[in-house]
Amino acid sequence: MTVFRACVHLEQRRRRRRPLSRQSNVSLTSLGQGHARRDGAKVMTSQMQPANASVRRVRKLALVLSAAGCVAALPSLASALPMPLPEPRRVNVERAQAKPGFEFADGMKHDFGKIWDHSTVKHRFKFTNVGEERLSITDVQTSCGCTISGVQDADGNDLPANRRLFEPGETGYVVAEFDPKRRNGVQIKPIRIYVNGERTPEYTLEIRANVDQIIEQEPSIVYFRGVEKFGERPTMELELIGRVDDFDANLAEGQNTDDSPFTIERIGVEEREGVDGQPKTAVKFLVTVKEGADQGVVRNVYDFTTTDERAKLVQIPISAQVLGDLTTDPRRINIGRIEPGSEVETSFTVSSKTQRDFEVEEVLITGAFQRADVDITPLEEGKHDAYKVTIKQMASPMPRQNGTVTVKTSLKDESEIRLSYYGWVTREAATNAQRTRAPRDPNAVRERTTSRPQRANDSIRNADGERADPANEKTYSPE
Repeated sequence: MTVFRACVHLEQRRRRRRPLSRQSNVSLTSLGQGHARRDGAKVMTSQMQPANASVRRVRKLALVLSAAGCVAALPSLASALPMPLPEPRRVNVERAQAKPGFEFADGMKHDFGKIWDHSTVKHRFKFTNVGEERLSITDVQTSCGCTISGVQDADGNDLPANRRLFEPGETGYVVAEFDPKRRNGVQIKPIRIYVNGERTPEYTLEIRANVDQIIEQEPSIVYFRGVEKFGERPTMELELIGRVDDFDANLAEGQNTDDSPFTIERIGVEEREGVDGQPKTAVKFLVTVKEGADQGVVRNVYDFTTTDERAKLVQIPISAQVLGDLTTDPRRINIGRIEPGSEVETSFTVSSKTQRDFEVEEVLITGAFQRADVDITPLEEGKHDAYKVTIKQMASPMPRQNGTVTVKTSLKDESEIRLSYYGWVTREAATNAQRTRAPRDPNAVRERTTSRPQRANDSIRNADGERADPANEKTYSPE
């Protein structure tokens, strides 16, 4: 609308600049005679006024249409203007034409192909500094411990970390060594090289191999999950599969010791045919978790000897998760929501799965509770294989009530058992009172705070009819 008014204003100014007609300078001397003369010009009388009004309306309409055309032409004029050109990019010609720092002659990837798992393999990546500045290799990182890397000069001498400097045109080697032991199938390992160059500060090399085991192990991981400490013992069959003629394997001497958590015995030999038609021999062993093993995750590495000259010694780790004989119900104590400073009573039971007799010697509580009273009683009179523990504690003002309860027992293999507790403290009493406050009195007057500053002419009055202080931000209003 503002643009339309501007166009009307411009059109009016343009029309004012036109020469005035003679009719505007005529003074009518006689309106009753129908005509008058001055300077030889014929003057229109009042009988001609309707025609003049029509002319004025036509001129006004033309003015409006002209202004409307001006507004309508604005988008087309804007679209007709050429788009501004983007600013030219500033490019350092010398740096753009410069070559990257390192160039690897044989590429940045190497495939060892199919390899056996009994010995390591090595490859050297040859590179040349094709840039115009001296480059320094600051760090070389590998993905895992199975890969070892280093840097050598053009003569094959190993370079320490502080001497890995290469002048323009100088060559060197990045050495990658891969140990395939205890690995099977396709293996891809990246090697990252960091240099001080600005264009390419990092290079990623890659080695890959398809590892085939000389002696196969089935299963590849021997692990027992959730084993009870007492009762029926779990077992697992372990196979060592060889490819040579008359293959045989045995457990090395001194492996089945008394302190070992597992027992291993040989149970048989089986001849098989491989996928490629090559005969294989599978030697079977039976692994058993001993009764009374320590609670938690137990692990041991066992040595096996074979008749294959390429792998005379095979080491196999075996592990198990042993559950304790003592258990608690519940396993975690949920206190729930409590009032600050209130006393809370919770209880749980401690029992033996195998009904072994034991004594609860002490109960320790750590965490948010300020004070706790503990009561220990047997679940059944005359028996000592299960106890009920009752705790009365005072809640702290902290919003979260988290901690640990440790039960000390007389059992040597399970001297203690732990369980956690958690809960929440409700908000302060003021907040609770605000939630459950009484209904408001419609005739009451409450005080509120406003962020708007008071003006000098404000007529805000309190309940007594007095004018409020304009400098004070507090105002009064009835409910």
